[in-house]
Amino acid sequence: ALLTSVNGVRRGDRNAWPVLWGTLMLPACVAGVTWIALDPEAVPWRVHAVSAVAAITFLTGVGAMLWLRYSYLIELREVLVQGPRYDPITRMRTHAATAQMLGQTFMRQQGSTRPVVLIAVSIGNLYALENLHGRAALNHALFICASRVRRCVPAGVELGRLFEDSFLLVSRDARNFEQLIKLGRRLAGQLSRPVTLRTIGEGGEVEGRAEWAAQVGVGLLATTAQAQPAVVAGKVRDMARTAWSYESRVAWLDQGSDQIAQVPLLDTDR
Repeated sequence: ALLTSVNGVRRGDRNAWPVLWGTLMLPACVAGVTWIALDPEAVPWRVHAVSAVAAITFLTGVGAMLWLRYSYLIELREVLVQGPRYDPITRMRTHAATAQMLGQTFMRQQGSTRPVVLIAVSIGNLYALENLHGRAALNHALFICASRVRRCVPAGVELGRLFEDSFLLVSRDARNFEQLIKLGRRLAGQLSRPVTLRTIGEGGEVEGRAEWAAQVGVGLLATTAQAQPAVVAGKVRDMARTAWSYESRVAWLDQGSDQIAQVPLLDTDR
C-alpha cells in the first residue's frame, strides 16, 4: 500500500495523498495495539494515545480516499444520466431541464386537489460579485450556494436552477405547509452565512480570497395544477426578489389580502 500510494503521488493522483498519510500511521497503530495486547498492565498511557491517534489518522485517510473516489463516480453518474440537462457548477438541473421538470410535475398533478408548492431562492448580488472579482468567484459562490440548498432540501422535493441567479424547489406534498415555511426560513438562514471565495487570475492560479455573503430572498407559492408552469415560476421568482427587502428574507402570498407579504418573523429571526 505504501509503494502504491507513493507511486500515485508521483503521478499526481490526488487520491493517493490521504492513503499515503494513513499508511504511514498504520505501523505505529499495529505496534501500539500489539504492545497493549501482550502486556496491558505495563503499557504507559502515551502508547494508548499514540495508537489511538494513528488509528484515527489511518481511518481518516482511507475515508477521505473513498470519498474522493466515490464522489467522482456519483458526479460521473449524474453527468451520464442527465447529459446536457446537468449543470456542473451547481450539480443540479439546468434552467431548461428545470422548466421541463416543472411542466411534468403539473401534468402529473392534474385531477388532484392538492396544490403544488413552489419555493424560489434568488441571490441578488451575484452580478456585483462577478464585476468585482471575476467569473471564477461567481462560479465558486454558485457552487457553495447550491451545496447549501441541497443540504437543506428534504426527500420528495425536486430542485434545479432557475435562470442565472435563482434556484427552484417543487413539492407536490403540501399537506404540511408549516414545514415548507420552516424550509424557507432555513434556506434563507443557511445561504446568508458568509463564505470565503477564491479569486483566480488570468493564468488560472489562485490570486486571493474574498469574503462574501449572499443577498438571499426566498419566495413560497402554493398553486393549483391548472396554472401555467412558466407563469407561476416567474411569479415565485418575483416573490423571492421582493423578499430581498424583508427582514426575514422570506415572502409568501397572503391569502387574506392576496398580496405578497413577509412571512411572520420568529423570535430567533429578530
